[in-house]
Amino acid sequence: MTIRILILVTISAVSFFAVSCSKRAPEPKPYNVLFIPVDDLNDYVSLLEDFPGIQTPNLERLAKQTVTFSRAYCAGPICAPSRASVLTGLAPHLTGLYENDDHWVRSKPAVDATVLPEAFKAAGYTTLWAGKLFHDLSTPSKARLEAMWDDTGTNIPGHLWDGSTNLVPYGPSAPKGYGVLGPDEIFADVTNVEMAREWLSRDHEKPFFMTVGIIRPHRPWTAPQRFFDMYPLDEVPLPPGFSEDDMDDIPEAGKKLAKASGIDFEKLREKGTWKETVQAYLASVSFADESIGKLIDALNDSKYRDNTIIVLWGDHGYHMGEKHHLGKWTLWEQATRNLLMVSVPGMAHRGATVHQPVSLLDMYPTLLELCQLPKVPQDLSGKSLLPLIDDPNLTREDPVLTTYPFKNHGLRDNRFRYIRYDDGSEELYDHSNDDYEWKNLASDPEYAPEIARLRQYLPSINAEPVRFVPEIEAWREERRKKREAEKIFGTVTQ
Repeated sequence: MTIRILILVTISAVSFFAVSCSKRAPEPKPYNVLFIPVDDLNDYVSLLEDFPGIQTPNLERLAKQTVTFSRAYCAGPICAPSRASVLTGLAPHLTGLYENDDHWVRSKPAVDATVLPEAFKAAGYTTLWAGKLFHDLSTPSKARLEAMWDDTGTNIPGHLWDGSTNLVPYGPSAPKGYGVLGPDEIFADVTNVEMAREWLSRDHEKPFFMTVGIIRPHRPWTAPQRFFDMYPLDEVPLPPGFSEDDMDDIPEAGKKLAKASGIDFEKLREKGTWKETVQAYLASVSFADESIGKLIDALNDSKYRDNTIIVLWGDHGYHMGEKHHLGKWTLWEQATRNLLMVSVPGMAHRGATVHQPVSLLDMYPTLLELCQLPKVPQDLSGKSLLPLIDDPNLTREDPVLTTYPFKNHGLRDNRFRYIRYDDGSEELYDHSNDDYEWKNLASDPEYAPEIARLRQYLPSINAEPVRFVPEIEAWREERRKKREAEKIFGTVTQ
């Protein structure tokens, strides 16, 4: 009798334990993803403390719930190759997509790749898109683009438009300083964020992959007037990384690359409009920060706040006078460094900063791993960031590669930046004592071993550039002529 009772009690206990375990450990829900590319955002953000007086309180607030990668680098320092590399997971030297004019549909590796939102849609996610994600010609075919999204918002063709029907004036007719009086809704970022806020208020039966591309601070550097008022012109400092003799030790290939942007920095200085240019950029950065804040507030107020991964990234950096250059299009630190912030539900090191150099190419494998998506057909160029998210003090040995344009490469590790141009000329900077890259050490024999070490990481494959089709070439030429006629860079460069 006693044994029978004992057996019954044991069976009951085991059954209760099994039921209790199933209640305490339910199958976790798939993560949602909020994917936020920011256009032309350099390191002028307050949480990186790289520009005095910049005001980006919403990014500071977001940093408290993310891991911030303070040394993230793009694969290509202009919009199209950077974005194409992020979305395919493939470096430019593999796809042949080096320039904004290179055509995605003529790149077999890009065409054959599973694009990031396609990977999520194939896994059963709802895919939502508002704002800038792709760039001009560096876009899959129209049919394929339409098939990868379940819903799209005010996807205006890019960075020139500031509202679904209104083009904010710039060029000779622009108001001085670019401050705009009028409703915020004339700006695409405002309407795109509102679309995302509406999506976040819905009940979604499936997990979602939501992209909200912030267009500012891309030109034209227009913003509501209140953001210009934050930076009185007489108080705007010039970039701390500027040096009068900075170009003295730069090889001709580097100088030529910087001049190819079409923005004459020296002429801008001569006309006394450098400060106005910096002011306009700072105002645009703070405007972007406000849009980001509204978007994150909408997520935090939604039912999805505790089960959504946030990935915020700038597509490349931007010079505001450093190395006598205004723009991107270079392999120097200022053009290749960008902000990357990642939040994962339940992560241990919320608010931490990773100073280890990483690549934007690392986002694709990171999201595949976090969301447990099936393997994609292409061999991804990046490496998962999860080890660094789990332990922000880990280090990586391999440097980060940036390519621009064909056969020109830059490498960045924990200490050095090494650049090798197609003509064989080189630059080397020691970031342990030269954050602004003022002294080129490439000709110093003491550093020959470092150059030899870094050369080993240069790619052995350099895919031929993917040229655009004739009708596109004609359209591009017509647009270039129009830009020249209108002096597209605006009153601050007149």
